[in-house]
Amino acid sequence: MKKWMIALGILFFLALTLMIVFIFRGGRLNSENQNLQEEKTVLTEKNQQLLNEKNTYQEEVSVLEVEIDTLNTRFERQLAQKETQLSSLQNQSRMLNQLRNRITKYQEMEGEFEDRKKQHSMLQTDADSIRKKVENLLAEMELLRDSVEVSRGLKAYNISPLTKWERWLWADRYNISRAQRVDETTITFEIAGTPFTRNGNRMVYLRMIDPSGSVLYASEDSFEIDKTGTQKSYTKAKEIEFTGQDLPMTFNVEHKNGLKPGKYEIEIYIDGKLTKSGQMNLE
Repeated sequence: MKKWMIALGILFFLALTLMIVFIFRGGRLNSENQNLQEEKTVLTEKNQQLLNEKNTYQEEVSVLEVEIDTLNTRFERQLAQKETQLSSLQNQSRMLNQLRNRITKYQEMEGEFEDRKKQHSMLQTDADSIRKKVENLLAEMELLRDSVEVSRGLKAYNISPLTKWERWLWADRYNISRAQRVDETTITFEIAGTPFTRNGNRMVYLRMIDPSGSVLYASEDSFEIDKTGTQKSYTKAKEIEFTGQDLPMTFNVEHKNGLKPGKYEIEIYIDGKLTKSGQMNLE
């Protein structure tokens, strides 16, 4: 019986001890639970605060994202502009290099130009010298041609005008010096050629020019002066045939009304060329 009582006492002591332990532990748990509730409240408030801050941050992030998009767009635009400017600068750089190459080539060409200029100056001097020689040769050729043409042509020599006066019932008188008495003028001369003169027919024209400068007894037609094309009237004309031999020529010019005092010019043209001239003075 005592053993059971001791056992019950021990059990009761153990139960009491456990109860005391549970009571102390329960109080502590309640205290801890209360602390935990307080911490929960604080954490809830902090969580709400953090949520509010999160929402604020999200709004700020949204604004920042918009700003970032705007900045990205602006950056892309600026980047495109920079790329365009860079491309332009690259083109300008290529153009600058091309210009530099052209300048280099131009400088080289300028040097070559100076050399060519010197060569041109020397060639110009040679050309001027050659041109002068050619001009001299042309002048000599022209003189030679003229001399050949002259040598091929006919010449008149020994012009001799003889005035005549026919008295009434008396013999003829010649070499009359008084103009009013001259009834006729006989003009004689010789025509000769050179070994270069070609044979053939020629026209010989006589021009007697009175003191006033007019052609005596001017013909209705005219002949052409060689090389100038000028037309001249004449006093008398004859066609001859030149065969290589000297030809004597005579022109008789009648003066029915006599002549005027003064100096008379006598010109002989053969085929339009003046070959000889003379004078006759009358009182």
